[in-house]
Amino acid sequence: MRTQYFGAVVVVLVIVLWPVESPLWAEVPVERDTVSDGEGSESEKPSDEDKKQQKGVEAVEYRVPGGGYLTDPAIAQDEPTTSALNRIFPLWKSIAGDHPLPRPWSVGLVTYWQTQDYDLVSAAIGIGDLPELELDIEGSFAYIDAKSVNVKAGLWVLPFLNLTGTVGYNIVQTDIHLSNAPIGIAPPGGPGQPPEVIFGERTLDLDFEGPFWAATATLVGGWKNWWASGILSYADAKLDATVGAIGENRFTTERYQLNVGYNFQGVNVWIGVQYMDEESREKGSLEEFHYDVLIRRVSWTPKLGMHTVMAGRWEMTVEGGFGDLTSAMFMLGYRL
Repeated sequence: MRTQYFGAVVVVLVIVLWPVESPLWAEVPVERDTVSDGEGSESEKPSDEDKKQQKGVEAVEYRVPGGGYLTDPAIAQDEPTTSALNRIFPLWKSIAGDHPLPRPWSVGLVTYWQTQDYDLVSAAIGIGDLPELELDIEGSFAYIDAKSVNVKAGLWVLPFLNLTGTVGYNIVQTDIHLSNAPIGIAPPGGPGQPPEVIFGERTLDLDFEGPFWAATATLVGGWKNWWASGILSYADAKLDATVGAIGENRFTTERYQLNVGYNFQGVNVWIGVQYMDEESREKGSLEEFHYDVLIRRVSWTPKLGMHTVMAGRWEMTVEGGFGDLTSAMFMLGYRL
């Protein structure tokens, strides 16, 4: 069902965000330079061979903010001013018309933090050699504080589609509050009787660290200085328990976000809403207890963000989330 939902969101976003009259990337007017056989000195006149190559060819250069050029694939240039990969991507440049396109390749360093409450889906706890007992999770909840540092690489595959891959390292602190869990063992009531498990409130304080990866697709479209974007992201992490516990945490995140923004002379600001579905399976042992807990949270979060380009190629992004999920993100990137 999640796969069908994911596909439906992609189709809707492509239809809604299809670039229109004046796309997001229209930051500066386009200057066109036409190669012609103008008059000049004898030393500046092209040779017969040059005339043959130039005949009927108009070299149109799309100026990119901060310098550099991107050339329409239908136009030929003898001495391109950018690398071969920058001339190839983004594909289908003609859809952008006369509007300058951003440099297609980017790398960035990102720091991220978030915190929120989670719902328990299931929980089982055992003591010592006794088997794990399925618990009544009514009144139980979990609280997670997560921090990460990661590196991301992106490519504008199409003028309206950016794909990004991310790898990084997560540090996660989890507090799982159980309203009715085993807290100890009472001595047997008599000869041949099993020990009695004592129940009560208990909190599992668990810390995890480890690597993660993520993949993101962003669709963008706009009109004049207004623009909108849709973000679809999936992340997966396998973290190891630390600080006295033994075990692991398998964490997955699906994220869908819609933004509406405005370009203030090169500074983009936006407001958005994010839907996030996170699931965490934590399994291991802590002291004499062994646990197997599944937690999940589905949340809607308002977002505010800002992005700007500095010195032509450097870029900075700041974004915050509010409400049930509190988050903060900072990225410093470089466009190739």
